[in-house]
This record gives sequence, structure tokens and C-alpha cells, in this order.
Amino acid sequence: MLNKQFLANRIKTIENASATIAFLALGTVLTCVFTLFFFAHPNADDFCTAGKVYSFGVIDGVMDEYFNWTGRWTQYTVLYGVSSVLDLVKYYSWLLILCALIYAFSLFTFFRSFFGKQLDLKSAIMMAVSVFCLYWAGIVTPGQTFYWWSGATNYSLSLTGMLFLFAGLLRVRNENILVTLIQTVLLCVLALVTTGVNDLLGLILCIVLGVSVVIMFKSRHPNRIVWFIVLLAALAGFLVVYTAPGNEFRKLDTAQIVKYGDFKLSLALTLKQIVYYGARWVLDVKLLSVSIFFIMSPGFRAIGLPRVFQQYSRWKLIVPITWIVVLVLAIFGFSWGLGKTMASRQVNIVYMLFLIGWIVNVFVFMRWPLNVNSDDEIIARSVRAFALGLFALSLIGTGSTPQAFFDLMGGQVAQYDQNMQRRYKQIHSEIEQGNLDVRVPAVKDRPKIFFEKFSWADIDKNPKSWTNLCAAKYFRLESIAIERSHMKKSNNLPGD
Repeated sequence: MLNKQFLANRIKTIENASATIAFLALGTVLTCVFTLFFFAHPNADDFCTAGKVYSFGVIDGVMDEYFNWTGRWTQYTVLYGVSSVLDLVKYYSWLLILCALIYAFSLFTFFRSFFGKQLDLKSAIMMAVSVFCLYWAGIVTPGQTFYWWSGATNYSLSLTGMLFLFAGLLRVRNENILVTLIQTVLLCVLALVTTGVNDLLGLILCIVLGVSVVIMFKSRHPNRIVWFIVLLAALAGFLVVYTAPGNEFRKLDTAQIVKYGDFKLSLALTLKQIVYYGARWVLDVKLLSVSIFFIMSPGFRAIGLPRVFQQYSRWKLIVPITWIVVLVLAIFGFSWGLGKTMASRQVNIVYMLFLIGWIVNVFVFMRWPLNVNSDDEIIARSVRAFALGLFALSLIGTGSTPQAFFDLMGGQVAQYDQNMQRRYKQIHSEIEQGNLDVRVPAVKDRPKIFFEKFSWADIDKNPKSWTNLCAAKYFRLESIAIERSHMKKSNNLPGD
């Protein structure tokens, strides 16, 4: 008995030590994430919208995009709206920080609503922080999602809207008709806005909402009508985006460089990417270790399943089926639109869909009784301690974190920031001297945590290149290009 008590005390000490290490690891990753924001700078598409707002204004600019380029009116309303009131270069870091904070808060709100009051505030915060850090460390490149304003508004903003929408739906109460009506109207507006960010993700939202409505009606949930009305609003919002005249113009404009709509090619690319990313994500030590920790945690296991899954156990299968359909549709849709494998920012958003679905599936299926005050509890504590320690080590040692350490400690991001600041100073100096045809040095050795390829997103030697034209319009120049002594071939394409 004494030996068992001694062993239990030792394991508790180890478990506490693992928790401390995990907490420090999360703090380290968060420090990297937010430190890097202060070294990021606008590029490519950022300058396009920020430059056009000078001549179009917000409303006309959004309408021009809708009728001549894309139906993603919500994204461009944000881009034009922000650019009309803030200096993009000056406030770039703070805009990115705001996006990240909203993203993290949407995770917290979703988990708090999905798991209900049984998940206490502290646990909800830790789960949101853990998933946020897991996401940042696990994506292909954080640059196109976290450190690029156009990428953050296109993809992260869409998923953020989804999480807030489902959190709001789960919190609707039928205690007061007026309050319920107001909540329904607000949720309908949120559904319309969210589907206006990205067409494919808007379609995915409609599918998940549709499945949820079926579940609500099957269980005769008191809020099923609210869910149904919000689904109709989401479908209406998706149609607004999908039928935008600009979509056809965009297809025609990019037809020579994008093999759009090839079904066989898209299917082959989808299968290829499912195998590649599926194995990489499912076998990720970070994800497996944190999943084991949640599975073996009494607090997580004590949370009750939704009533429909308790009454109709076979309906639990709808969760993984919907999850898989959503992932396959996302990969196929992005590949269909590009005619090639997904861009990194698209892979990143599919990975977050994978993460959210993984957590929900773990919650629904990985549940069996654990005996308290027995050998099983000692084993469970040991497994939790090991899993938490492994999660901490893998969070620091794998994924994007080592690259962030290298770029921060090696001075790459600081050097990049200095080079960009010198470029801005040169541009303003040239303008003061009356020279509106500016030639600047190339920015070499750009940090990999921001950019996969050197040429991506920067201006090049050709003043007529789309990136150069956008930058010239933003800085109100006649032209801007890289000095001929710094020529470097670039195959820039507009961001998707």
C-alpha cells in the first residue's frame, strides 16, 4: 500500500513537471508567433487593394472586384476598408496581430460553446492556446496565413467566421422570443458575411450547417428552426459569391496560366495530396501526443455527448463521414481552381479543418470508463505525463518552430526588416526629390518562415509586372522596379 502511494506521489510530481514543461513550450511558441509579427511587411496583393482604394474608394473598389475579379466581397470590404483609414506599411504588424488574436478567440469561443459548461474557463483557454500553437507549428509555412494580410483575410477570416457562427448557434436559448429573434438575425448576418470571404469555404460551411440541421431535426432540438434559418442565410450568401460576374472574368484572365476545371487532373491531384498530407498530419507526434493527453484526462472525458448521439449511437458515424467529405472537397476544390497542387495558404486552412474535425472525432469516439483510485488511475496519470512531455518537446523541436528559431536567432528576420525599412526610406526620399520612377535594390535572403521562395510576392525588374504596378499605385509612383544589377527571374502570379 505504501509502495503504491509512493508511486502515485512520484507520478503526480512527474505529471506536474510535464505540465510545467508544456506550459513553457506553449509560451515559447507564442513568443515566436507574436515576435515575428513585428518583422512582417506588406507585399503583392496587399499593395493592390491598398493602392486601388486611392482611386476607387471602398464601395466602388469592392464593386469593381465583385464585377471584374471575384465574388469574395467580405474579404475585399475588409481590405479596402482598412486600407482607407490606416497606413498599411505603418500598421501592418498590428493588423496581423489583431487577426491572430481574433483567430485564437474564435477557437476559445467554439470550444467553450461546443463542450458547454462542463469545460471550465481555464481548460477552454488552454485548449484554445494548445490548438492555436499546434496549428501554427504544424502548417507548411506560417507566412502565407499568419504574416500576410491578404492571406489572413481570405482564409483565416473565413474559418474564424465559421467558428464564431457555430459557437453562436450552440449558445442560442429559447428563453425569450425577442432575444432569440435578435440572435437569429445576427447569426444570419454572420452567415452571409462568412460565406462572402471565400467561395469554397462558404460551400463547406453550407454543407456542415446542412448536416447539423439534419441532426437538430432528428433529435427534435428546440433550436432546430434557428439552425435551419441560418442555413438558408448561408446558402444565400454562397450564391451571392458563386454567381458574381467577376468569377468568369477571373477565369478568362488566368486561363493561360491556370489549368482550371480539369476533373481528371483535379482528382489525381486530390488523391496524391490526401496520401501525402494525410500521412503527415495523422502521424504528427504533436497531434498524437496532445490527443492522448485529452483522451486520458478525466475532465475531458467527463463531458457528456450531445443528446442525439446518446439516443442514436449510430448517428455518431455522421461526424467522421462529414469530416472526411469536407477535407476531400476542400482539397479537390482548391486543386480544381488552380489546376495544380494546393498553395501553401490553402494547405494551411485545410489543416485547420483537419484539426477541428480531429478534436471533435476524438471527443465523440475516444471514450471509455476509467476506474478512479486504482491501478488504472496510476497508469492514466503516467500516460498523461508522458504524452504532455512529448507534446512539449515535439512542439518545440518539429514543424515551423525550429525554422522560426533559426530565422529569429540567426538574424534573418531582423535583416529583412532593415532592408525593407531602407527601401521605404529610399522611396520616400525619391518622391521628395520629385522622382516618380523609382529603382530599388532587391531584398536578398528573405526569411523562410515568411517566404517559401525568394521571388514570391516581391517586385521584380519589370515595371509592368502586376506586383510592381500594385506597389507603384500604393506609393503613388509612375513606376517601381528592382535595379538591373539586382535582376532575378520571377514568375509571380496573383494570389488566389
